[in-house]
Amino acid sequence: YIDSRDTTFLSFSKDASNIYYSNNQLYVIDPVNDEVITIDSPSDNPSLGTSINVESPNQMFFYNDRIFIARDGYRGVEVFNSAGISMDSFSEGFTVNDIFIDEDSNYIALSCGYHGVLIYSIDSENNYNEKLAIATSFAYSSVLADDVLYVATKNGIEKIDLTEELKWDMS
Repeated sequence: YIDSRDTTFLSFSKDASNIYYSNNQLYVIDPVNDEVITIDSPSDNPSLGTSINVESPNQMFFYNDRIFIARDGYRGVEVFNSAGISMDSFSEGFTVNDIFIDEDSNYIALSCGYHGVLIYSIDSENNYNEKLAIATSFAYSSVLADDVLYVATKNGIEKIDLTEELKWDMS
């Protein structure tokens, strides 16, 4: 095994429990300081980039030059552009454990623990419209593919066919 203490390339003294990579940048969630820190060019010449200020960040997802950040404490999802500027928010009142976006259908699946899974659609003007609320066991994460929702729960994987429920979507 490689000793990771010998491979640290950037001294980082903050909580680095969640890390993401997109467009040659690392994103590190720092919930203690209500921010997401960016590290530019991590494989070449790493340097601290700008930080994104967001209350209680928990999870991230990247889609169409947008950054979706799930926030703890019933704060829903906040959407940022690639420069880290807040553009929109939705699903306030829910703690989102996981975000999944089906690029083929433009549906967003938000796994919300005991509240199940919320499905939103993204319309042509980039508005987020609540489509369905699905009762499940405690939802850790979910995937929506070909109108079938797969949910990782406390009771295993739940499979829910949403073909009928989603076929009338006109957004």
